[in-house]
Amino acid sequence: MQAGLRYLLVAVLLLAAVLSSKEVYLFDVELPEPLRGDVIHIPGVSWELGNQAWIFLVPVEEGDAVYALTGNVTKVRIYDARRVIVAIPAVEPPKRKTSAWLETPVGRYPVEIKKPERGIAETFANTLEEVVEILRQNGFEARYMGDAKLVIETQERRPEGVAPAEGKPIQTEETTPAQISPAQIPSPGVGTTYTVYGGVYFRQIRIDRTGTYVVPPVAESGLNLCSNVPNAAFVGYDAVEMYIGAFIKGTYSNVRLTIEVETYQLSSTTGINVYCERTGVLRFNLVNKTRYYIRYVNASASANRPMAVVVRVIAESTSSTYTLNVAVSVNASVSYRRTYTYGFEMSQFMSYTSGEAVSINQYVSRIVLGPYFIPDGIAYGVHRAYLSITTRPVGGACPPLAVDMNVNGMWAAYRWIYPFSATSTGCLYYIEISAPVDAWTTSWTKSFSGGFYYVLRIRYTTTWELPYVYSISAMPHEALRGWRWAEIWRSSYNGRIDFIWQYPHNTAQMQIFYTRYPPQQDSTTIGPLVVVHGLFTFNAISISPLSPYFSITVAGRESSFFTSRPMKRFEVTLRFSRAVAPRGAPLTLNTYYVRPAGSLEAIQEPWWLFWARLAKTAVDFAVAFLDIGRAASLLYTAISFAVDRALDAAVTTASLIRIDDYTIRITWQRGWADNAPNDKVHVTVTMANDAVITTANTEVIVTEFCLEYVCYNPGLEWYIRPTRFEDSGSGHPLVKNWMFGGMTSAGVDLSTLK
Repeated sequence: MQAGLRYLLVAVLLLAAVLSSKEVYLFDVELPEPLRGDVIHIPGVSWELGNQAWIFLVPVEEGDAVYALTGNVTKVRIYDARRVIVAIPAVEPPKRKTSAWLETPVGRYPVEIKKPERGIAETFANTLEEVVEILRQNGFEARYMGDAKLVIETQERRPEGVAPAEGKPIQTEETTPAQISPAQIPSPGVGTTYTVYGGVYFRQIRIDRTGTYVVPPVAESGLNLCSNVPNAAFVGYDAVEMYIGAFIKGTYSNVRLTIEVETYQLSSTTGINVYCERTGVLRFNLVNKTRYYIRYVNASASANRPMAVVVRVIAESTSSTYTLNVAVSVNASVSYRRTYTYGFEMSQFMSYTSGEAVSINQYVSRIVLGPYFIPDGIAYGVHRAYLSITTRPVGGACPPLAVDMNVNGMWAAYRWIYPFSATSTGCLYYIEISAPVDAWTTSWTKSFSGGFYYVLRIRYTTTWELPYVYSISAMPHEALRGWRWAEIWRSSYNGRIDFIWQYPHNTAQMQIFYTRYPPQQDSTTIGPLVVVHGLFTFNAISISPLSPYFSITVAGRESSFFTSRPMKRFEVTLRFSRAVAPRGAPLTLNTYYVRPAGSLEAIQEPWWLFWARLAKTAVDFAVAFLDIGRAASLLYTAISFAVDRALDAAVTTASLIRIDDYTIRITWQRGWADNAPNDKVHVTVTMANDAVITTANTEVIVTEFCLEYVCYNPGLEWYIRPTRFEDSGSGHPLVKNWMFGGMTSAGVDLSTLK
């Protein structure tokens, strides 16, 4: 009995010592695989983070990289999620039996891998010194203890094709073709449940004095989701996990920043501006470039009622003299559980890229491609990089290249590349490497509201030296392709779609990103290299014959080192699985510019064009009654024709052409007199009632898309739902632009824009 009391007293004293101690150990830990949002827990240890460790990701290397599209040099950081810095309390390892442990210079710590107990999932830092400073700002003194290794007793064998952590080469096939086919992405299976990733977005706030600041969500102006809680952001049904990412820019001292997240359930499922019931509140120290796990957003809490969150930042002074001037950006990544039930709820997304050869003439260790957009509702897909490089031979030979692919700085894939051709003066390599769209990378990217970019790390397999690169060309390829959840509402509803969400729209998106030397009048002249970047979006709208059936939005800009201007031309060919454009059926096209705030503006002729045409008509009339001679008359006729064409070309035009019963082509051309700064065009198409009404899904495929100088045949596909559906809220008469990222009321009716 006395022995038991003695052990209890020792344990209490040890716990008191741990709680009063602010010293932490830092270990450079090698992981068998990325934690992917989970964290290391040390049973028997307790501190401000419970028994979880604080995980830091620090670059394994950083330095110059060449941008493949333009040849510019930029700085990049390369991370490896299998190499992390781990902070734990500076105590002896507890005596616990677990199936995993951390082998360290000071002993073996028992380990459990699970979701964060106290919120912090991971923090990104630039250096070990920055890690030490972050810990110091949060009240901890860090001691770096060296390397450690996470060992898992049940660790499975490494999948084939994955590079081991120590970086030994893995040999793959020896040749890469000069041309590659589009990525083969399997279609989603009806009845299959997917985890899809969306974002909840908030507006940046500036903090320059102490107090509590509400972080407003990105939502329609004046829209109030919760009647009793302002600035609530809609999360929705069947939300499995939620992570919030935070950026801090600026300076502060003697100030404690805290992020507070309140979670709510909507009391009603039939609309907005309803009473919301609080389900929990979490508070964390606000740390730059950190993700937080919001445990109150989960599958059980969001199964029967939609959820919402409110985010606040609290600034408290710790001294009578303090400085505070920061901008705080907060965004959230939410994973949803969705069952593909009807065969139309998902659509494809794609990023296409291509580039001219750019001269490099230097040693290259890293090549950057992107950025590529990351769609909301992403379910699965493939990252791909494909480029050609010409290098200087090494000792008269062209050795293989070892290539690592990093997505957003995180290691994703590895392979050997053999030369496609070799001469005494140059070596030609076609680098093609791909990796699946990773759930964790997608989640943390959405948490920080970013996009995808790829960094290819290259070196010779024989000597690990860097190649001297003459030129780089981004070959035409699909850099990103996959499937996303495109309908707003969940498909597992119980008999009825909630009223506010009963008018969904299906969206497909395609990004195009390329460089070109524009056509010149003088074929011997090479113009400046330009970058063209655009985004195509398709929305199904309505079942009414008086309203548009669908709309497309195309945004695009052309930029060079000297100028940037809105796009001048696009063309898209759409093929439907049924006859939506039979001969003789009416087809109506309307075009609008999209203002920066999102409203639509009709495209109009320049004001002076009417008077210019009137003046020319008067001159033509007068010349017809004058005897100016045959030669002069012919000359004037030619000039008059040219003036007519020039005046016609001054006007921005749009046309819809019926190719056959199933296929239409939409062309938009900006007139030379159209100086509107708008770089986004919205097009609506109205069809005959017989073409709109259907009891089956309608497949739509983009067979060709042209933006400025480049055309591509993407085969991008999606499905429009039937117009006669088993729910009373069938059809899409109201446009919904809530798509995992903000919300609107159901009041934007494009039928008023006829």
